[in-house]
Amino acid sequence: MLGKLNHFICGMSVKSFFDNTFNVWNSDFTGAISYIELASVCPKNGGEYTYLMAAFGPGTAFLFMWTSTLVLKPASVAIITLAFAEYTIDPFVNDISQYKWLVELIAAIAIGRYAHFLTMRTIFYTDGRNESVEKI
Repeated sequence: MLGKLNHFICGMSVKSFFDNTFNVWNSDFTGAISYIELASVCPKNGGEYTYLMAAFGPGTAFLFMWTSTLVLKPASVAIITLAFAEYTIDPFVNDISQYKWLVELIAAIAIGRYAHFLTMRTIFYTDGRNESVEKI
């Protein structure tokens, strides 16, 4: 995510993107190690919510999770799908700035397909569980 965000917002070239790959991997690795340490100290389900609850109390944890759900995660999905759409049409056009509508259309289709996939997966697994419960 960090690499996509830097490329999308800063307009980094491919060369500078690969020059900074080590820094991106290092920051991702450091974040992963931090979560491993937190999970070993506080072995409960809930991820960030649990860690924030233990460190700062329920109010901060609640506000962070609502902010994350309503702002951070949708923005992350939007950035990733816009970068995907740009990479998708880049080989076929000379100037992407003339085709912003196509980038947005491809991004919207990608988000719709992803939402459809998640919905169908949930329906599939939920129906399977309900049928197995009814048979017993």
